[in-house]
Amino acid sequence: MPVNRQKPAVLFHCAGSRQLGLGHLYRCRMLFDNLAGNGSLLTAGPDPDAAEFLDSSGLPWRQLEERLTGEGLGLELAEIAGNAGTRFVVLDCRDNSREFVMALHQSGLTVIDLEDNGPGRLGADVLIDPHIQPGSHEAAYPGRADCCFGPGWALIDPVYARLHREINTDGAHRTGNSGPLNVTVSLGGSDASGLTARIVELLAKVETGLAIDVVLGPAATADPLPSAGSHRLTVHRGIPGLAGLLTHCGLAFVSGGITMFESLCLGVPTAVVPQHEEQYLNASRLARRGALIVAPPPGDEEAAVGLEVVVRETCADSTLRNTIGAAGFSLVDGLGMEQLASRLNCLTGQNEDPFHAALPGWKQTGKESRVG
Repeated sequence: MPVNRQKPAVLFHCAGSRQLGLGHLYRCRMLFDNLAGNGSLLTAGPDPDAAEFLDSSGLPWRQLEERLTGEGLGLELAEIAGNAGTRFVVLDCRDNSREFVMALHQSGLTVIDLEDNGPGRLGADVLIDPHIQPGSHEAAYPGRADCCFGPGWALIDPVYARLHREINTDGAHRTGNSGPLNVTVSLGGSDASGLTARIVELLAKVETGLAIDVVLGPAATADPLPSAGSHRLTVHRGIPGLAGLLTHCGLAFVSGGITMFESLCLGVPTAVVPQHEEQYLNASRLARRGALIVAPPPGDEEAAVGLEVVVRETCADSTLRNTIGAAGFSLVDGLGMEQLASRLNCLTGQNEDPFHAALPGWKQTGKESRVG
């Protein structure tokens, strides 16, 4: 459901594959659904997994024919943006180069950069990263960007903001104290590390009664999962969203991308099982704030033992679950998408809706806005 009546045309560019995961593609598609206006377009690199995912989305998108990088990629996107009649580019790639972003700027484009770890972030106009805590040493940023940091900037489906408000009226998230513990396992669109099967094996050893929902993404393998022992196991493939499962969930095992923030927003006790080092580092920032539990990254020599400990302790310790669930709920309100919509409207001079002025943390100055 769109969050704005007036929406600027935007070029979205994302990167994703089975190895990288499909989170960037999913988020870009979600942004397009919620923010795109006339003339908007989504582009992606020449990866077959990306093509399959975006073909199924029904959105207008264009696959770049070559694996362009740096200035060449920037000039290619600038030409596409010009033909689409837009001055705004949203980048959802995790390692943009300085030459790439500079080429976009030199072509007169405004760059909104999402969770970028590359040197190109220093040249962005707006940098959004929900993993960085405002006021921390990481937030002391040397670039030119207007920085939007903190879990409140998690870009998740606006439906989670509504569900968050509904839960908040009750004062706390209720995970349920009777019957089996509802456990959701969702390790992204591809589960490149194959850890879903390992988690099911570990859950099968848990003595407490469990009702396990395993969500397999569009690029996950078709290999059968191991037995869950005495526990109920339901496998979901290709479901459009996780809100229905997470609303009734008492414990979630996720990989550290978008689903992590969706789970935290609903106050679900969350254990992150990272697929790669970047997800581990991002989840560790939130773990230090008591919002979740994080297992070691796959390359760690203690990864196997660490994952077993995480599964056993989170299933056994209801106090731990309640504590991290409440902490996560307090950090993520689900308003990141609406705030980005406000930012785009400010940039295009369309901020006429009083809803936007009421958003927390915004100071309005003419056509500009800054995070206070």
